[in-house]
Amino acid sequence: MTDMVAVEHASRVLETVKRGSNEGGNCYGVIMRSWSRCVNDYALDPGNLCMGNEAPRRDLDRRRETSSMLLANSKSEMSSLFQQLANRDTVVVIADDAGIILDTVGDGVFARNAARVGMRPGGDWSESASGTNGVGTCLAERRLVVVDRAEHFFPSLTRLSCTGAPIFDDLGKLVGVLDVTSESDLSNEHFRILIGMSAQTIENRIFEGKHESHCILHLHSRRELVHTFHEGLIAISEDGVIVAANQCALFQLGIAARNGVVGRSLQEIFNSSLSELISRGDVNAGQPVAVHAVSGRSFFALVRVPGRLPGRIQVAAHWLNAVQPTASLIRGDMAAESRTGRDFGDARIERDFGRALRVYERGVYVLLSGETGSGKEVFAKSLHETGTRSRGPFVAVNCAAVPENLIESELFGYRGGAFTGASREGRKGRILAADKGTLLLDEIGDMPLPLQARLLRVLEEQEVTPLGGEASVKVDIKVICATHRDLREMVSAGSFRSDLYFRLAGFTVEIPPLRARERRGDLIRAMLAELAPELSFEDAALARLESFNWPGNLRQLRNVLQALSAFCEDNVIRMSDLPPEVRDCKTGSDCHACKDIPDCLGSDISGPPETTGDGSSVNAADSENDKLSYLDRAEREALLRLLRRHRWNVTKVAAELGASRNTVYRKVNQFGLVRE
Repeated sequence: MTDMVAVEHASRVLETVKRGSNEGGNCYGVIMRSWSRCVNDYALDPGNLCMGNEAPRRDLDRRRETSSMLLANSKSEMSSLFQQLANRDTVVVIADDAGIILDTVGDGVFARNAARVGMRPGGDWSESASGTNGVGTCLAERRLVVVDRAEHFFPSLTRLSCTGAPIFDDLGKLVGVLDVTSESDLSNEHFRILIGMSAQTIENRIFEGKHESHCILHLHSRRELVHTFHEGLIAISEDGVIVAANQCALFQLGIAARNGVVGRSLQEIFNSSLSELISRGDVNAGQPVAVHAVSGRSFFALVRVPGRLPGRIQVAAHWLNAVQPTASLIRGDMAAESRTGRDFGDARIERDFGRALRVYERGVYVLLSGETGSGKEVFAKSLHETGTRSRGPFVAVNCAAVPENLIESELFGYRGGAFTGASREGRKGRILAADKGTLLLDEIGDMPLPLQARLLRVLEEQEVTPLGGEASVKVDIKVICATHRDLREMVSAGSFRSDLYFRLAGFTVEIPPLRARERRGDLIRAMLAELAPELSFEDAALARLESFNWPGNLRQLRNVLQALSAFCEDNVIRMSDLPPEVRDCKTGSDCHACKDIPDCLGSDISGPPETTGDGSSVNAADSENDKLSYLDRAEREALLRLLRRHRWNVTKVAAELGASRNTVYRKVNQFGLVRE
C-alpha cells in the first residue's frame, strides 16, 4: 500500500468518526461504532502502523490452559472449515475472550505472511491493540461481524477480509471467537453462514464436554435438525433437574433467560419424565421421538445417557433402574396398538390394505400415492404394525421436509467430524435405524436426483456406507414409499430415475382423498374416539363434517377435531362449534374452501408472468389473506414479492432466501400460491 493511499484511508476514518460525533455522538453501524471506539476510547491513530503486540510465551501457555475446553473442541472444526473454504489464501483462527490468538489453521505463503503481522498464537487482536478487525470487533459487538478490506481501522490491514463469529458457553458468557481471515472476499452470505455454523458447532461440543456426566436432551421442532448445529441442548441431572441449556434450546422453548429453565424439574417443562424419554428413544432405535412442552409446543427429542456407547443400548448402572420399567411398558403399549385395527373409511382401501400386507410380508416394495394429507403414513404404519416386523422400528423420513444439504447425512448417516456441524460421535442415519423394521420414504418424488442412485445401490445391496466412512454396514429393512407426485411423468421428464421407480413400485396403492371415501362418517367418529373418546357429535354437525370436501384431507380433519375437542361444551360437538370455513361452506364446486389445494409448483416457472393493471403477477389466492394469521400473511406476502421479482423462478427465490427449493415449494403449497 502506498503512503498516499494510507493517508487517504486514515483521513476518511477520522472524518467519519468526527462527522458521527457532530451528529449526536454515536456513529451508526458496526464498523462506524468500532471506528469511534478506536479513536475515542483507545486513542488509536489510523495513520500509524497496526499496534498489535504479542503475548509472552508463559502468558500464552496460561491462556491456553484456561481455555483448554475451547481449544479441544475447536481443533477438528477449524480443520474442517479450512478444507471447506478451499482457498489457500486463508487462515482460520481461534482467539480467547481477550482477543489473544490461541491457535491457527492455514498453510502456504499467505499463512506465513499473516503470521508476520501477528496472526499467530499469542497475537493480540483486540480492538484496543489492532483496531477494527474480525476478532476484536466481534468481541466488542458480541455478534458475528464481517470486516471487509477498507473497513479495517489500520491501513496495513485493508487488503484483508475478516469474519469473526462469537462462541458462548452454557452460561451465556463469551469465551472466544472463531475468525477466518483471507485476501479473498468473505463478505458473501455463504461464508457468513458457514463460519457461523462452525462457531455454533463448537459451542455445542463445549456444552456436551462440560456436561458429559449428565444426561443431555437434544431437541428441535424439526426432526431432521436434531443432531445438527441448530439443535437445542439441555443438560439434566440424575434426579431429573435441568442444570444447563444452550441458547438454541431457550429459543426453541420460547424462554427468554436461562433461569427460566435451569434448576427446574424436566417435567415442569415437558409432559414427559427423563426415564420416559430415554425409554422411548430406545424403542425408536435411537431416533428422535415426539415430545410436547407444557407450553403446548411440540418437538422431536432424544436423550444421550452418560456411559452409553454410540449406537448401543448400554446404560450406566445408576440410570438402569429408572429406564427399564418404562421401556417394557411402552413396548407393551406398542404391541397392544399393533393388534387393533384402523378404520380407513373406505372398503377399497381396506381391500388394498389386505393385498399390500401380503406383498409387504414377502419383501416386495409398496408404493403409496395420493394427495397430501390423505393418510399415506397411517397406511404405511398400519402395514408395519400388522405385519411380522411390528416389534421392530418404524422409521419415517419425509424427503420433502429435509433440506437438500442434510438429506444425505439424514438417510445414510456419517462418521464423527465428516463435515461442519457433524456430531463428534457420528450418526448412523435413518436407514440403519430401521434395521429389522420398516423404512417409510415419504414424498420420495422430492428426493434430489443425485441421491437416487445411491439409494438404489443401498436397496439393491442391502448395505449402507456412512458419509466419511469406508466400511459398509449390512441392513435388513422392508421399504414403503409414498408420494403425491406422478412418478411416471417424472421418469418421462428425466427428474426421477426409471430404475429406482421400477424398484420401488413393486405394488402400488392409490390412497383416495377423504372427499372420495364411502364411509366418511365412520372415519370421522373413529378419529374423534381416538382423540377424545368422551365426546360425541350432534347429528347436524356430523352431517356437515361429512359433506365438507376436506381439501387438506385427513390432516385437516384431525386439526379441526383437535380444536373442537379443546373448547366444546357438555361433551357434544354442535354445529355452532364448527369452524366458519366448515359451518358456512356451500357444498359444491362454487365453494372456494372445498376446492383442491394445488400440491406444488412442480418445477420452475419461467417466461413472462400474467400481469394486473399495476404490473404485478396474478395470484388466485390473494383474496384469501384474511384466513391467515398476521404472521402467516406477512410471510406469504414476502414470499409472493420474491416470486414476482424473480418471475416465479423457484431456484432464484431459494438462492436469495438461503433455503432449499423443497422449502420454497412447501411454502407455496402451504399458502396456496398459484400463478394464472
